Amino acid sequence: AQAEPLARDGGVGGVATGALVGGFLGGPLGLLLGASVGSNVGAAVGARREVEERLRALGVDADVLKQVSDASRDLDEATESRGYVASAMESAGAFAATLA
Repeated sequence: AQAEPLARDGGVGGVATGALVGGFLGGPLGLLLGASVGSNVGAAVGARREVEERLRALGVDADVLKQVSDASRDLDEATESRGYVASAMESAGAFAATLA
């Protein structure tokens, strides 16, 4: 809910905040760098908000996102386990070849 003003102003708030913080910490160069970072943060907030609105329009809620995240994690773990099994099979084959 707090990110909404940044999304509505197109990231201008992020630019201004970044410029102020950068100016205090790093002088003129910090001012420019802070404005750039603030702009990127503001753009990211706006993009995230737009994605959330699109998903909500499609009927995708937080529960569905959690289920997809869990399934993705499970798939990553299964893929990692498959790699271990393939490595063990290769090792067993090499060991069997030395016995023959």
